[in-house]
Formats: sequence, structure tokens, C-alpha cells
Amino acid sequence: MRIVVVEDQQELCNVLTKRISRLHDDYEIVGKAYNGLDGLKMIQVTRPDAAFIDIRMPFMDGLELLERLSKEEKQQTKCIILSAYSDFPYTQRSIRSGAFDYLLKPISNSILEEVLVRLADDMDARIGSLTASTSVVFGLPQYPLGSYAEKQLNVLILEKKITDEVVLQVLRIISTEYMHAITLSSLAERLHVSESHLCRIFSRKVGMNLIQFLNSFRINLAKTLMDDTDMKIGDIAKMIGFGNITYFGRLFRKQTSLSASEYKQKSITPNEFSI
Repeated sequence: MRIVVVEDQQELCNVLTKRISRLHDDYEIVGKAYNGLDGLKMIQVTRPDAAFIDIRMPFMDGLELLERLSKEEKQQTKCIILSAYSDFPYTQRSIRSGAFDYLLKPISNSILEEVLVRLADDMDARIGSLTASTSVVFGLPQYPLGSYAEKQLNVLILEKKITDEVVLQVLRIISTEYMHAITLSSLAERLHVSESHLCRIFSRKVGMNLIQFLNSFRINLAKTLMDDTDMKIGDIAKMIGFGNITYFGRLFRKQTSLSASEYKQKSITPNEFSI
């Protein structure tokens, strides 16, 4: 992965580039810049896979840089905004301008590694979509749900004005690992917080408890697959993280007032009469 770091404090810039390089041999720093204007030029010339961009910089701040990049054609660089400022407007603007993520300083190694892994996963997904229209994962057809999952959570973050770092980390994990088993205890251990604290803060910020949200999130993904593909209901349930199709069916009916088969039939019926 080719990476550019744009940070006006030279010492911090050098430290961050070293930390990134040490995490994996595949992480290549292809450029550094110490102000936003030079950073824009660096990204335009090197076309990196990812760029870590500070918000407060001379000549051009990080958000203006991000907004300039978002208007360019064929812009593929994934941008991660870095800031010591936790104000919600910064998060809001960065999301609207297409930031891949927004991280608050100081950034721990675990958070840095997590975002780099997600960047690598995103690159693999994009490459896969270019090389084949379908592929097989664990014997199931793969559908590009990543962008939809990310969009669904970005809307939630904006609507609820979520800035709490623990909650944001939980949402990041759910958006990329919804197909695997996710429990309150495993998340609490991973984020180094107590289960009671995680449960309390997530419910307060999101408006529902963690398990309710996870189930609702997965059901919404299932509806997308039913609307856009001809996959079997059992395969859809497995793909979004439900090992028990009976449990999936019960939750689906509870959320939609329809059985999964009724919803799927309803979603395909209009196509049968299209001209």
C-alpha cells in the first residue's frame, strides 16, 4: 500500500511515517508534506492508495485539501483525517467530503493498525470488483456490501452527532466484520473497556442497545441483497452473520412485518412486469 502523510509538525510527521512503516512491510511511504498546499500537490503527483492528513495546517487546511481532492476525476486516494480537535463539525465535514476515517490524536498503535487493515481490505475489494463481477467466499457468491454498510453508518454518525471514540470504533468494527460473530464481551475486551460502560455509552449515543443495533444493521444489509441479487435467503443469512436461519427469519419478520420470502417476492415482482 502506497501512503502519503501530510502533517505540519515535522517531528510528528516523521514519527507517524516510521510507525506506519514498522507495522507491515507492504506499507510504503511515498511522500511527506508539511502544509496542505504541498500535500495536495504530493497526492496529485504520487497518486497514493491512502493519505493521512492533519486538519490544522498553513496555506490550506486538511478539510479544504480533502474537499479539493473529492472534486477531482478518477480520485482513488482514501483519506484519513487526523486532528486534536474533537468538535463535531470537523467530523461532519470530513465525512461529507468523503473521508475514509477521522482519527483523534494521540493515535494508538492499535487504532492505527486497525485503520490500515481496513484500508487494505477496501483495496482488495476494489481490485476484486475490477477483476471479476462475481467471486466465491466460503462457498457463497460475494456482493459488494462494503460501500452500503459504510454509507449506512455515516448517515447514523451524522444524524446522531456521534463523536465518542469508543462508539465510533464499535461502528467501524461492525461495518467491516458484520459477517462474523460479534458480542458485547468480545468488543469490550478488544476496546479495553468494561461491558457495562460499553453498553451504557453505546445505548446513550446510538439510541438502542448494541445487539439491537447489530441485528437491525444486518437485516438492512439482507434487504439490500434481496433487492439487488437473486441469492437464496439461506445464503444471505450466512453472508451477513446469521448462522441460524430460523433466528434470522424471526428477526427479519419483527423488523419488516414480512417474512424473508415475502419480502424477496415483493422486491422482485415489479421487475416481472417491466417493459
